[in-house]
Amino acid sequence: MKGEREWDAFFSFASSVEAAPWQARLRRDVSLRGANWFRVGGRARGLFAPKTLGELMAFMQACDHFFGDKTKPLCVVGAGSNTLFRDGGYEGIVVRLPAHLKDDCGLSMATTLDTSVAGDTSVAGDTSVAGDASGAGDASGAGDVSGAGDASGAGDTSGAGDKSVAGGASDACDASGAGDASGACDVSDPSVVSRRDQGVYQIAPHRLWCGAGVLDRRVAEIARDCAIGGMAFLTGIPGTVGGGVCMNAGAHEGEFADILHAIEVVDDKGTHRVIEASTLDFSYRHTALPAKVIVVGAVLQGVAQDAASIAAQMARVQSARADAQPIRSRTGGSTFKNPSGKKAWQLIDAAGCRGMRRGDAEVSSMHCNFLINRGNAAAADIEALGEHVRTQVHAHSGIWLEWEIKRLGEFPPTHGQAQFVTTTP
Repeated sequence: MKGEREWDAFFSFASSVEAAPWQARLRRDVSLRGANWFRVGGRARGLFAPKTLGELMAFMQACDHFFGDKTKPLCVVGAGSNTLFRDGGYEGIVVRLPAHLKDDCGLSMATTLDTSVAGDTSVAGDTSVAGDASGAGDASGAGDVSGAGDASGAGDTSGAGDKSVAGGASDACDASGAGDASGACDVSDPSVVSRRDQGVYQIAPHRLWCGAGVLDRRVAEIARDCAIGGMAFLTGIPGTVGGGVCMNAGAHEGEFADILHAIEVVDDKGTHRVIEASTLDFSYRHTALPAKVIVVGAVLQGVAQDAASIAAQMARVQSARADAQPIRSRTGGSTFKNPSGKKAWQLIDAAGCRGMRRGDAEVSSMHCNFLINRGNAAAADIEALGEHVRTQVHAHSGIWLEWEIKRLGEFPPTHGQAQFVTTTP
């Protein structure tokens, strides 16, 4: 869907829906520079930032009503560590969920199933979620997609990052997750939920429920404090749980497939669903999720391990990142996936691309599978530099590198005339 007339119709429809508290969360014409760690990009047609599960479900149902069977122009972003928005902007609505997405519908895993986590539990939402329709958002107010993580947390030698999904956890009265085998987890029982911390809930001795918008490194810290092993590698992933689930993010000999027990999603019809991880197929940096779903929560399963040894593991991961990666630069983490049996950075280095520049976009001299914004690079500079690297690598080794960073949006009318410059590190 393109053109002012079509978007005028959508925002007019959105403001006309009765009893729709989500209207207050919808803004028109927002800058995308704050939505990715490169700090580049144009503007989006709109931004939707719900506070509750009910608002998200109702919004998706409203979109389904308006767009019907047409492709819905929506994308979901998390911390923005693995995303590049193009300079021409995004011709659609960016959905950005908070770390604490409150469950106002009673549809979390805690109330829908027990720890057997039946393969796919679907619960339809209700578009009439009580609210005040007078709180419609200001369609004329230009805004900024804010809250993107800072570049100091970016980077991962394995290419982990946050692809496209944000999300959030419920508050202390509505957190979710599988309990013990005796039945549904009652999160109001302190003996069951023994830890509540920024969207992460300990729901069993070695199990955490996490909102999809929670940073991976925060999950690692809470797992350490709860003496839950197997999650220390998360401290090396500069993204969120939702993004990690979607791309099977990994680092330092661990990946989400190793610890994922179940997920909660909302689909494009506004239906809440629970999916057991054992029904999903995982591969390198990929999870075969059902089409058109937004991950809103995940249950992670660890093992017993003393906190001191977990802390030591995390310290080693953090030290390795600091020594090898440009974590203080504006970067999106690993740019390209590792080809089978190869390391992307080694192929890039062998092709002579270390330190190469286009304008203020640069192939990092510290770790050449990282592209960085030295200050004033446009998205077009970063993407063009990445494509040039791919061409050089193919010419040298015969291998086409595959982008890991998610590139979204429209190209600008012109890409500029910046030249490639090869520098000596």
